[in-house]
Amino acid sequence: MQTGANPADIKVHPNGRFAYMTERQGGASPSTTSHTLWRYAIDLMGGMTHVWTLKTAGASPVLVALHPTGQFIYVANLYADEELYADGVSIISVDPISGALTRRATVAVGSLPTAVAVDHTGRFAYVANRSYRQMSMYSIAANGMLTPIGVVGTGNSAVSLAIDSTGRFAYVANSGDDTLSAYKLAADGKLILLGNTATGRDPQSVTVDSTGQFAYAAN
Repeated sequence: MQTGANPADIKVHPNGRFAYMTERQGGASPSTTSHTLWRYAIDLMGGMTHVWTLKTAGASPVLVALHPTGQFIYVANLYADEELYADGVSIISVDPISGALTRRATVAVGSLPTAVAVDHTGRFAYVANRSYRQMSMYSIAANGMLTPIGVVGTGNSAVSLAIDSTGRFAYVANSGDDTLSAYKLAADGKLILLGNTATGRDPQSVTVDSTGQFAYAAN
């Protein structure tokens, strides 16, 4: 299957017909990165065919999150660069029939956004920022646009973010201090820090099981 030089993340559309992959092409500086999101068609046997590539308007796109309705994609772009590609989160609309992508906007967040997630209601989005020890919080409008609603602290070098299936809790893996931060989701979409738990060395990813009872960190 054709991919970019350094694929970083892939997500499948809720209808199961399309997949979207970020290409984080490394180089000597952020200006040598690829800035692209790859679109694939998925056939009945599960095979994937590359059909199109979109510039995200951000440099070094890393993580991608899909809105539960499948109407919008949010991409965390790690860097800004001298070619005027911004860091932050790209907002991209999805055609429900063809899976085609249309770039809508790029929203500024904290420094070095590494992960983005959307809650199960589709009303709120969260972005982990590796450099600022904080997570940015947003409400999501009917047109997919993001409005800031605040920030909440994380551990050192937040790199991964997961929301449990019940929509009640969120977890962030912090690679800089070997911890997992746990949060409660309030009714207004804001996250309340519950505490930090030690993990193994240098956690890079966190996920939650389908029941919401267990969380796992890859070290």
